[in-house]
Amino acid sequence: MYVRILVRGESKFKYKDLLHFIPLLIAIFAVAIPDLSFQSFRIDDFSFTNNNTIFLTLYFAIPSLVSLSIYTFLALRLLKKHRETVYDHYSYESIEVTVSWLAKLTLLFFFFLNLQSVLLVYSSIFHSEFISHKINGSIIIGYLYLLSYFLLKQNTNFPSQETDQPLVKKKEKYAKSGLSMEKMEEIISSLLEYMNREKPFLQNELDVDTIAKATNTSVNHLSQCLNVGLSKNFFMFINDYRVDEVIKRFQNPDYRDYNILRIALDSGFNSKSSFNSIFRKATGFTPMEYREKLNQEIIFK
Repeated sequence: MYVRILVRGESKFKYKDLLHFIPLLIAIFAVAIPDLSFQSFRIDDFSFTNNNTIFLTLYFAIPSLVSLSIYTFLALRLLKKHRETVYDHYSYESIEVTVSWLAKLTLLFFFFLNLQSVLLVYSSIFHSEFISHKINGSIIIGYLYLLSYFLLKQNTNFPSQETDQPLVKKKEKYAKSGLSMEKMEEIISSLLEYMNREKPFLQNELDVDTIAKATNTSVNHLSQCLNVGLSKNFFMFINDYRVDEVIKRFQNPDYRDYNILRIALDSGFNSKSSFNSIFRKATGFTPMEYREKLNQEIIFK
């Protein structure tokens, strides 16, 4: 639910969200039943045929794993969709924009709560002295408080996803946009002319709204031209220009004394790791290898 609110920009709690709390109500009700507790299911002689073992496995361990797996999958799927949305709006990567930290946090959440469930069942079955319920409970409560504090400190500043659209192909997504092929070609021509004339890709934190305003085009139409007309998202489109700019500067004797990182930053990239990844994907070489290759060609000529 936190991931959904973060990446979709939802601000209101929905009544159907109460359905997520049904397992909690069942657990509270179960605790209220006399003689139904972990202590009443302690096992002196462990056996997979023991009724108590079967009860704890079927009604606690397996449901916990299934529930956590489902929520983890749904959260990661939302984050994947968000990443696609980000690449249609931004020309750069940052931990704030891609929320890659949240994907790692989701996996950590899945691992930690599963481990806590395993320890709880283990301590209940085997009378464990080193894993008490108080210690186990204190760990999970402390973890959740720290997690909540960390999440509430995060800032969000990126486009929200469409909440009522399924994952569809790009052409199907823009089927009802009303943009004709002639108009699309006109926008693309104007866009390419603007890119070559003004070189906006040299800005480190360029976004699709800036380009749309500069070319007097709506964001939706500009995205459609890129996705359908050029078969690229905004991220790919801008960074292709940046890679070409880096290569031009590698070839220019005036930049011979410039280090690679300075050239990358001056060409519009905002980090070394992002630059190295994008450049290698575009050329098949690392920036250092590509520059050395160019220098060797110049020497042989």
